[in-house]
Formats: sequence, structure tokens, C-alpha cells
Amino acid sequence: MTSFSYEQIAQAVGDDRVPQHPDDVQLVLLDRNARMGIGRSGSGAFIFVGPQQPAVASMVGTRVDFKPATDLRPVGSAERLDDVCILRFTPGDTWEGLQPAVAAVFSGLASTGLVSPQDLGPAIHALRVLFEADLRSQVARETEIGLAGELLAISAAADREALAERWHSAVDDTYDFSADGERLEVKTTSGLERLHWVTSSQVAGIPGVCTSFLSVVLPVIAHGTTVNDLFRSLTDLPVAAVARIRSLIVDTAGEPPELLVNIQFDVTAARLALRHVPAGLVPAPLPSPGVRRMRWEAVFPETSEPPATCSFATLLGL
Repeated sequence: MTSFSYEQIAQAVGDDRVPQHPDDVQLVLLDRNARMGIGRSGSGAFIFVGPQQPAVASMVGTRVDFKPATDLRPVGSAERLDDVCILRFTPGDTWEGLQPAVAAVFSGLASTGLVSPQDLGPAIHALRVLFEADLRSQVARETEIGLAGELLAISAAADREALAERWHSAVDDTYDFSADGERLEVKTTSGLERLHWVTSSQVAGIPGVCTSFLSVVLPVIAHGTTVNDLFRSLTDLPVAAVARIRSLIVDTAGEPPELLVNIQFDVTAARLALRHVPAGLVPAPLPSPGVRRMRWEAVFPETSEPPATCSFATLLGL
């Protein structure tokens, strides 16, 4: 639970009243106990206030200014807010989706600040490029499709919480999900054929480790489910799990889930088309002498034959 609802944040962001002096800050929303607030400055900047973040550096850009540890006396308040961080976002362009985007980003930051305060500073730094782009989504199509496949795996799993706990901790991991003695890689395509790129290191696996793949066929349509919809379907998980999922999405896409709405797909068809495939059933070329690494496109089998000895088979429940 955040200190403020999304509706409250959206209303505060849409409040165009600003203080007369450019340096003054008026907080439309303020929770002193949580050291959190949302409002505007006299210069017109959107303001987010959260608990101080001494472990990260300050950040100054064309559109964004972040002070990780400071204090503030909001307009109309006799008391100062101590031990806070202040984010100022000054958009260079006013576009139709600007205020909803600000509300979405501030809502995510408020959630992070409440559930996992120590992660707020890194989360703000991770959004720097997005702020400098006036909060216009910059995520690549393949990144959004890949995230859709991984979140679909979690949302469709028999044990969503357990699978979410095993989601990768680094965006460049060889496998998307890891557990003791097991690895699971999700391959997602928006094409009609179950055709995926794989690498020799993924297919060869690790000696003694049960390695498998989840093949996802994602039918893209004009009006359907988005990455944000999948994220919202997981918000009934424990708050720490939801915060971690949000953090991994931001790490991967550089944007919060609320802005990942460019790709829409048929989620019902995608769930029915999930296939759990052992690494040994993935077609692979024979390497020539001296070849150490390869990358190729493989047509995955249409049947699901999950390894019976792998716990990922139980977690997925396919």
C-alpha cells in the first residue's frame, strides 16, 4: 500500500496551482510520517518528495534535478521536512499523455519509497533517460515483448509467488529464472511460428543442472492486454514481491510498468500456447571443430514435455 492512492496522485499532478516564487514548493499531498509528498514548484516543476537517499549521488539534467538528502519547508507549512530527498521534473514539452505519465511514475516511486525505501534512490536514477525524454516511452519493441513473455509466465504459473522469487536478478543473466540446480529460459515471439533465437550456452546448460525453456507465442492485436496489465494482475502478491517485480521491470526497460502499454496482445491465446520444453528437445546444429559459441533460430516443438524432475515444471503447472 502506498501513502497515496493512484487517483490522489493523478489529481495532485493535475493541480496547476503553483507558488509565486520559483524556488517555493507546494505539496498537494503530504504524509509527514512517511516523509513523502507530491506537488509543484513555483517554476512549474513537478515535485516528488521521499525519504532521504544518502547512498546515491545527486543528479542534475536538463529536465530533472534530484537531491538525495536535504530538507524542505513547503508553502503554507510552519514546520520543515527533514531527512528527505527531492525530485524536480521540469518537462520541456507539454504533450497529451504527460500528466498521466507523471502520475504513473510518481505512483511507482511512492510505492517503492514505502515498501523498500532504500531502493528509491536507485529507482530514480534508473529513470533518468526517461525523464530527459519528457516521459515519452523509449523502450524497444523486442524488450517490451520479452517482458510480456516473462510476466505472462509468472501470472499463469501454478505458484506465482515462488516463480516470481526465482526471476532473474540481473538483466544480462543467461537464464530468466534460476533456482538451486535448475534454470528456466523464457523465449517469446510475436510471430505465427514457434521460432526462437537460442545460444549454445543456454542449450548446453550447466552440468548437473536441470535446464528447460518456456516457449511463448504472443499474438499482437489492436486491443488487448499490455505489460502494465500483467503487472497489475500480480499486485495481489506480497508487497515485497510486487516491489521486486517493479524494480526488475524498471531495470530491464528503463521505464515503470505503467508506461509499458505500446504492445497489446491476446493473453488468453498466449496462455493456451505456453509450452515447457527440456533443453534436450531444442533443435541444435552440430558445431565444427574450433567453434566455441553459436546462436541460431530453432523451431520449438508444439508439444509440452516438461522435465518431471525439475521443480519449474511444478511451479508452472503446464
